[in-house]
Amino acid sequence: VDSGKVYGIDFDAHIKLIQTEKNRLTVNSNLSLLGSEVRDATTNEMRRLNEQPGWLTNSSLDYFNYNLKLQFSLGVNYTDKRYIAGGTDEGTVVNTLIYDPYMQWDARVKYFFKPWGNFYLNATNIFNEPYCISQGDVTETETVGRDIRLGISLTF
Repeated sequence: VDSGKVYGIDFDAHIKLIQTEKNRLTVNSNLSLLGSEVRDATTNEMRRLNEQPGWLTNSSLDYFNYNLKLQFSLGVNYTDKRYIAGGTDEGTVVNTLIYDPYMQWDARVKYFFKPWGNFYLNATNIFNEPYCISQGDVTETETVGRDIRLGISLTF
């Protein structure tokens, strides 16, 4: 990259939908709108910064029951389309690499047995969504995988 500008705006929200003595339901969310203009040193053209999506969001719905000492969370992460600029490599034209938009759902359950400890079950990418990447006529699917963790957390 020769020179460039990076800019954007970020919105965050934490909204209590329900707050009683026994229950709490909240929404947590952020939305980032991202922009950039960089001069490609190879082609001298203005383009977006490599791998920068146009926007991304992370949101979750969290429920906590004080009597049962249980917390449930469901979250979603979304990243817009991303690019890696093409160009030439020793005279060969290299096509732009394109990552399609990607959405991942996560879930969590926690049981608080003491103020300093809990058992948890976390699942990330619960629908096992893959990345789709294309470059010219070639399209590949990259399996990210699903991650499930069962554990205990202690804070002293």
